[in-house]
Formats: sequence, structure tokens, C-alpha cells
Amino acid sequence: TYDSDIYPFMLRQISNPPMTLFYKGDLFSCNLDRTVAFVGSRRASFAGKEAVKSIISDLRGTDLTVVSGLAAGIDAVSHEAAITNNLKTIGVIASGFDFTYPSSNKYLYEKMENGCGAVITEYYPTFEPIKFRFPQRNRIVTGLSYGTVVGEAAIKSGALISANLTLEQGRELMCVPGSINNTNTEGIYKLLKDGATMVTSGVDVLNALNWQIEFCDKKINKINLNEAEQIIFDIIGIEPKGFDEIQISTGLGTEELLISLTEMELKGLIEQVEGDRYKKSI
Repeated sequence: TYDSDIYPFMLRQISNPPMTLFYKGDLFSCNLDRTVAFVGSRRASFAGKEAVKSIISDLRGTDLTVVSGLAAGIDAVSHEAAITNNLKTIGVIASGFDFTYPSSNKYLYEKMENGCGAVITEYYPTFEPIKFRFPQRNRIVTGLSYGTVVGEAAIKSGALISANLTLEQGRELMCVPGSINNTNTEGIYKLLKDGATMVTSGVDVLNALNWQIEFCDKKINKINLNEAEQIIFDIIGIEPKGFDEIQISTGLGTEELLISLTEMELKGLIEQVEGDRYKKSI
């Protein structure tokens, strides 16, 4: 409750903090002194999602906690990227715990409740995820955080609500630039023109918040790669490459390439996207 000694300090500072919080997971394994919110469109573009993943992957090896709203799109990508990069993450939901919304994020709920962070809500278990509760939820996402990174946002969107809440709460507002032809970046460029900080890397986030943090475990130890895996890793970049393209570039046989790609996925070095295309995960 609000009167408790363990009530999150940053959330206590906002004008309308929730009087009661329910949570699952280990909320206090998360560093609540290094919290950053990531918000954005539910219908984010591939490029927008990749940009957020890249920024969060830059923060690997720190003790930052990623906060988001467990919605589809940028929220889900942010939580997933945090977990992939061994960062704690907090999901703030707009219902009680009797509901999992959206159902496609059930695996994220489970991971966060079982060692990767926590899921929290101000609502009693039986409260449904009704539309008006999502904007209310946003004040907790930003209120828990020292700053908010907006991945993609249309002019009229929940992410813009979160951006305004961030400013009202006196926190740092950061935006990820994107294609000027994407309607989901119209809100981003409005915020940037109004003075938001532009960020394109994890270091930009740290600088915006004036955080001096020592990194550990940041880079991959390539000693763990065999010769074939090293060749593949050097060829695959941020832009996804198809199986045939990788095979032509490496000269590896089909069976050997399939085995190597599978092993590299299991090691968390690459991930499969868009069918048979692969990209680096770190």
C-alpha cells in the first residue's frame, strides 16, 4: 500500500499514485533506482521494433530495469529484449490478475513472474482490461521510471499520453527517430521538435539520465563459436539475411548450415525472423 515502507519511491512522487499495488514475481530483485520506461505503438513497424531491441541490447551488462505496459508491439518487444539481455523488467497491466491481456503475451507474463522481474497492477484480480484503464495504467509505467523512451507513436496514441505524463511528472522524455514516411513516427517528430531528447543507442539513454554505469558482460565471447558459426556470425548483420543468401556467402552445405544456425539460435546469438531470415540478437 501507499503507506508501506517498500512502496516504490518514484511512484510515490507522482500527483495521483495508486493507493494499492498488487504484484507477481520478485519486484524487489529489480533495481528501482535505475528504471527506464519503453513505450510505443501496438502496431509498430519492423524497423521500430528493431531499433528498440538494439537500444536495450546496448544496456546489457548493466543493472537497469526496463518498465513497460505488457501490450502488443513496442511493449512486448521491450520486455522480451530486456529478458534476452539479462535485464530485469516490470510489466504494468490494465486489469487484475484474473486476466492475461493480450493472450499472445502469456509467455512474457510467465517469464516475468518466474525470475525475470515482476508484473504489477493497481486493480483487484477480478477487474477486466476495459479501455479506459489503459491510459490510467500509463501513469504507473512512467511514474515508476526516471525517464521514458518512446519507440513509435502516431499523433493520437497511447504513447503520446505516456509522453505527456512523463513531462508532467518531471521525468526525462526520450524519442527514437524513424522513417519520416511512417505515420507511427509523426508523434515522435512532434515530440522531438518540442524538445524531447533523441536517442539511438543505450549510451544515449544513460547520458540523457546522467547515469554513470560500469558495464560488465557486454560483449559476446566469440571463443564459444566454432569455425562455421564464426563465419556465419560475421556475415549476418542487423538487416536480416535469408538462408540461401547465407549459404551462398558461407559456402556451407545445407545440413551443416542448418545445424549451425540452430546451435547459434540456442546460444542466443541470432534469431529467426520473417520465415527463413536471420539476424543477430546482440
